[in-house]
Amino acid sequence: MLSDGYKEKCNILIPYYRKQRLYATNEGKWQKQWFYSDPTTNTPICSTRTYCSLEMQKGIFQDEIYIFAASKLDKIAEEKQDWEEMLTKESTLLIDAMNRKQDQESADIIERMLSTMQNAKNYFYYGEIAYLLQSLKVFLTDRKFVSESEYDNLNEISAIFKNELYDLCIYYLYVYASFHEDEKLEYVLHNYDYAHSKLIANQRFSVDLLEREKRYLEAQNAFENILENIVDERYNFQKLFVYSNLATLFVRFDKHIARQYCRNILELIKTIDLSQGQNYTFYLTLADLYLLMEDYTQSIELYQKALTYSKTNLIRIYSCLCFLYKIQNFEIPLEYYSSEEHEKGDKVDWLLYSYFKDYQNQEESKAIDYLLKSVLPILTHNDILYYEIVEKIIVDYCKRRKAYKPMYLLHEMKKTS
Repeated sequence: MLSDGYKEKCNILIPYYRKQRLYATNEGKWQKQWFYSDPTTNTPICSTRTYCSLEMQKGIFQDEIYIFAASKLDKIAEEKQDWEEMLTKESTLLIDAMNRKQDQESADIIERMLSTMQNAKNYFYYGEIAYLLQSLKVFLTDRKFVSESEYDNLNEISAIFKNELYDLCIYYLYVYASFHEDEKLEYVLHNYDYAHSKLIANQRFSVDLLEREKRYLEAQNAFENILENIVDERYNFQKLFVYSNLATLFVRFDKHIARQYCRNILELIKTIDLSQGQNYTFYLTLADLYLLMEDYTQSIELYQKALTYSKTNLIRIYSCLCFLYKIQNFEIPLEYYSSEEHEKGDKVDWLLYSYFKDYQNQEESKAIDYLLKSVLPILTHNDILYYEIVEKIIVDYCKRRKAYKPMYLLHEMKKTS
């Protein structure tokens, strides 16, 4: 006996997979009227009204229809009570581990879940759960993602997931989108409920939409509400992210408050056992924030501290350090502008870094021209720090040389960006 809840999930999966096969093969057997017919007798198993209602998710029907349709798709329509109990228990533990930012523990829980669900891929709904969990495990352990078409599939069937599984699904959709296209990020933020998730990371993601819509006061209130609700000290790691989000928000409006949140991060770091990568992330974030607040000495110290933990974004950090030395009229250490490690930076990183590498050997006016013509035009709203660096270099040059044309060009470009 299939429950109504299970049938509702099948109402989503059956038409999705049927259409997928129809588009892939263009074979008539995947058209509705033939799909819901017994191939041995060519007689329909239900009325046209029934299968149309099923495919529009407008009704619950006899078990036999779901079992028949599943078999047509080489699947089994069957509820597994022991798996359901395991999923309820283990998904709660998984949310807890992820809230504590314990990636390996989270991966181990997922592996335990997958081991219990042997041959899940053969079953409607459970196969999709296994697919979600496996994708999440690979991200947590290796920071690798599924293909774009697989991401689209997960997005299309996301409505089958409920409660903790829904939280895990929308978490994965967000992190995938954030590593790929901004258009995808806009979509998931507008279409999924991140604010009411049990996963604290999802709650933080929900505020991203408020910031994008420039609803900064609401964003501040939302972050502060998240902080207030983190009462379990085991989740203090999440406070680091929220303090970082708040500092990033306030750095635009109130540097005094932003500095206080930065101090909160520095104090909290001392009390939490962070990995090398986590230390790197937070020291790098702090260094960026102090650069934006024009506390250049502190920023240098924090970038140097970040480099003791990792050299992942080496070229980006070197560009920032070169700027910090240059803007204070200090001699730039050779190691900061002589790197040839091309794999440690992307195209944008190297375009800005080339300015510092070549700056010593060319006229300053030509270097400024390079920034205006080759660097500024490719910067996006995600490159706020680089934009700040380029703007300060140009403004500094104009003030010293009383050459205001570059500043005029800079402001004209700001109008059109």
